[in-house]
Amino acid sequence: MYMFNQNRRSMAVTLGFILLVVASIGPLRAKDEWNGTLRQQLLNEHSCELSFITALRELEIKGHLVTEGRAHCKDKRLFNFARQKPGSKFAITACKPDVC
Repeated sequence: MYMFNQNRRSMAVTLGFILLVVASIGPLRAKDEWNGTLRQQLLNEHSCELSFITALRELEIKGHLVTEGRAHCKDKRLFNFARQKPGSKFAITACKPDVC
């Protein structure tokens, strides 16, 4: 009887871990979606190969998730970006030394 309870407990822990991993995939996919969209838009509109992002903020304003930050290109150029709601295009502006 002891082995049966131990196996059951082990299965419950394993199942809990699997559910935790699966639950965390949703937010990652959402982030990947905007990251991929931004990456493609920077490449198409500004010939910028995205290296990394800084000053990233995601805020909920009037029921919409606003995403903004600073994109760093591989060639060292900087762009500020913002998107007012998921699925829309990013507003991208060049970050000049006297502005940043």
